[in-house]
Amino acid sequence: MKRLGTIMVGFAMLALFGLSFAQTPEPPKTTEPVTSATPAATLKVEKIACGIGVVERELQGQDTVFAESTEKVYCWSLVMGGSEGTTVSHVWYHGDKEIARVQLPANYPRSRIWSYKSMYSGWKGDWKVEVVDAANQVLRTVTFKIQ
Repeated sequence: MKRLGTIMVGFAMLALFGLSFAQTPEPPKTTEPVTSATPAATLKVEKIACGIGVVERELQGQDTVFAESTEKVYCWSLVMGGSEGTTVSHVWYHGDKEIARVQLPANYPRSRIWSYKSMYSGWKGDWKVEVVDAANQVLRTVTFKIQ
């Protein structure tokens, strides 16, 4: 019996000793708002060009002048500084008239993105594509001509 009492006292001491180390003091409470030290990512269009196709994420047939018989013109952009949920848009203009607005994901720090516009007979003339961010700020522009 004496042995059992000694063992019980030993377990009680061990439990108390273990609990004292397991408890850590609570951090002081502050009323200051928590702010992120990381600034918002800045988007930059490092490269933009137009061509007649995209193969394996690379622009094909890059040019600034296309024949009227060209069926589709692609706008390809390399966007830097994106992260999950980031979007940009390609805004296509024929002259001064907006023809299309294509929203595209830029989910990575280095995103290769593209859109295309089907060309129709009679759409000769000057074209431009603007890359705009979610706040509609123009990041970069490319121009081309259909003749």
